[in-house]
Amino acid sequence: GRFDVVPLILQANGQDPEIFEYPPEIILEVPMEHPKYEWFKELDLKWYALPAVANMLLEVGGLEFTA
Repeated sequence: GRFDVVPLILQANGQDPEIFEYPPEIILEVPMEHPKYEWFKELDLKWYALPAVANMLLEVGGLEFTA
């Protein structure tokens, strides 16, 4: 669908990757709208709420990406 959430795939220490599906009940979707343009709501766009983005780090190939 338009707003499918892809699973989390983790791999570490040379082990095989593991796939973790998110249970639908924990996915927080926020419908998007515009205060001035009513038609914007008709686009049926959504944003995913992320409770915390502080102190997060993604390390890939020795490069660190912080949020």
